[in-house]
Amino acid sequence: MGDAYSWLKFIHVVAIAGWLGGFAAITILNGVASRQADAHNVTHFVAYAQVLGARLVGPASGLALLAGVAGMLVGHLSMQTWIVWGIAAVVLFIAIGVVALRPILNRLAAAAAAGASPAELRPLLRRQRLLLVINLLVLLSALWVMVVKPA
Repeated sequence: MGDAYSWLKFIHVVAIAGWLGGFAAITILNGVASRQADAHNVTHFVAYAQVLGARLVGPASGLALLAGVAGMLVGHLSMQTWIVWGIAAVVLFIAIGVVALRPILNRLAAAAAAGASPAELRPLLRRQRLLLVINLLVLLSALWVMVVKPA
């Protein structure tokens, strides 16, 4: 039925898929909300992004981290380059999320709730989209490094 390392690796990969998929969905929803940028659409985008973050991205990222660390311990893996980049990518992802993305999401929510105009909402949506894409690229780079395992 497989050893513990194989199961942890499987759980790690599935969790990363959920993490990446959820985050990609948030990025796509930002693009949809940006097209019209009316307060009603942005309010829905913020709500969907918060639900996806809380119910998919957050739990999946936590599970990916736990399974990854457990897999390292069970598999007796040393701190190889691809593991170091994976850890660095997670730290970078969290830093961008906490320092830059969360405040913009909060500003978007407040502006949309106050009935801000599209002209007021678009710059926030553009800034958020840039940060979402950067964070998505960080996650994709970690996935690439995990698969390719360069020296």
